Amino acid sequence: MQHSYRVARFALVLAACVWWISVPEIVPHAQRGATIMEIQGSGDISPLVNQSVTTTGIVTASFQEKPTAATGFYLQDPQGDGNPATSDGIFVFEGKDHPVLVKPGDRVTVTGVVMEFRGMTEIAVKASPMTVQVVGRGEPVPAPVLLAPPANETDAARYYEAREGMLVGVPDNVPVVGPTTRFNEFVVNIAGDAGRIFQRDVPATTGALLAVGDQGGIVRAANVGDRSGGMVGPLSFAFGVFRVDPVSPYIVTRGADTSSAVGFVLDPNQWTLGSFNVENFFDATLGPGDDKDSTPTPDAYRTKLAKLSAAIAVQLNAPTVLGLMEVENIGVLNDLVAQPLLAPYGYRPILIEGLDPRGIDVALLYRADRVRVTSEPTTFNACVELNDNAYPPATNPFGKQDYCTTSTGKAGNYLFPRPPLVVHLAVSQGRESSAALPVTVVVNHFKAKSGDDPEKQNFTTRRTAEAQAIVRYVDGLIQNGEPNVAVIGDLNDFPNTPPIETLTGGTTAGSSLRDVVTEADLPYTYVFAGQSEILDHILLSRGLAQSFVDIEITHFDADYPDSLAENAAVPNRVSDHDPPVARFRVVSG
Repeated sequence: MQHSYRVARFALVLAACVWWISVPEIVPHAQRGATIMEIQGSGDISPLVNQSVTTTGIVTASFQEKPTAATGFYLQDPQGDGNPATSDGIFVFEGKDHPVLVKPGDRVTVTGVVMEFRGMTEIAVKASPMTVQVVGRGEPVPAPVLLAPPANETDAARYYEAREGMLVGVPDNVPVVGPTTRFNEFVVNIAGDAGRIFQRDVPATTGALLAVGDQGGIVRAANVGDRSGGMVGPLSFAFGVFRVDPVSPYIVTRGADTSSAVGFVLDPNQWTLGSFNVENFFDATLGPGDDKDSTPTPDAYRTKLAKLSAAIAVQLNAPTVLGLMEVENIGVLNDLVAQPLLAPYGYRPILIEGLDPRGIDVALLYRADRVRVTSEPTTFNACVELNDNAYPPATNPFGKQDYCTTSTGKAGNYLFPRPPLVVHLAVSQGRESSAALPVTVVVNHFKAKSGDDPEKQNFTTRRTAEAQAIVRYVDGLIQNGEPNVAVIGDLNDFPNTPPIETLTGGTTAGSSLRDVVTEADLPYTYVFAGQSEILDHILLSRGLAQSFVDIEITHFDADYPDSLAENAAVPNRVSDHDPPVARFRVVSG
């Protein structure tokens, strides 16, 4: 996975199971009365933050009684103050206890402390008849405000902020641009005609993106390309994204299935190279570092093997060489290549255990009918003094292995928790052919974006340092007479970022690699929060680029809902990444 944090980043999971513990002690009588609009204010942060207040409004949505609820309810002033810059609604956070149950149409007076929780203004109360009082029943619920945000991200943030906590409506028939996640959320683009949003186009086009959640008890499985709309619910904000949780039924209309497979028709002088993050490829045996999320049941493991073998054999058209990320051990690869769909290709696996606390490694599969390994595979690493909280503390039993002493005697940690796998190959035209292309493949899985909240890029420095290490290594390979080098893998960053530009924008052979994934027809390998983006790369040295023919990205994962991961009948969503596959000539000319 290593990217589930990215989904969780915009999930409105208000940490209900623990957050209530930290709610400040509420005094029985408010220090002051305030309208909801005065509490919200006209900026991002309430002018009354950390103050105890009493306010009154109409309940528009109650999420008190659902097990996955946001542990509170939404309150709205029915008249407002006429100021378009101040919101008329607010979330009342109660924690785990709800001694006073409320429902839409109740007029409620609350006493609590104004808080800013992950960017959303709310009133935190310790629910009791003293702090939550129903003073009226059956009143009209304020009409939802139909959302029409500007496309520009900055302008849209101000637009949404002025409606935070209010009951809102989503226009009909808008496109789904982010599939349903394991948190039961998907993303729509309210500027419907714009369709898919690419990360390369931000921030000018992302203002109209809106997450649709399940706090109202309604769950829909949505693909990218579906259409939806007509949702009504409260507008909230968390993990860098605005979100609506529908409180009444709505429809998702299925779009055309755009699942794609490699269309290459290879001639004997051609071969293919792919890169595939296979997302938590663990066996069903509990091992060191495993947790409940990384140890599947035997049935789930069989499903993973069936889906993954179909993905490689059919969707990827059995690549000649395939780099893999997020693999637990060599055993799962042996199980994989023995699957009926893959066995005829004679794949052989390579994996060298790394240092990742979760036990995930990079690996490589190659077809023995076309490929020879010409020297012992290896990895490389470095002990660095780089304190970016990328690792568990040294007291963590699964973090100790990541710590080391630098050459200057200082405490450090290893640069790569998943060290690059280096495999020297000879790719031939077939068993009977003497013609062969020598290729060195470096398989990578850079530090995850976990902690990049949302675009602070906390670990960009580490990924850049990893890229610099790759540059030095590739420069050494080429200087030692190995001109055909491919650097592949999930590099966890976009083409227009420092880590990738370190590999592509320099003057040395290792720093001027050609990122051919950007040349694909639909250049994205991952979908996050409604943005289609490139995280997976195939970078070529100048020598290998002379043999490059073309590239395809097979889109059968990133656009599909997480629920399909359990469906063994289809390869879709075996991972959260779409793998790119590049085609080459064995002999130039």
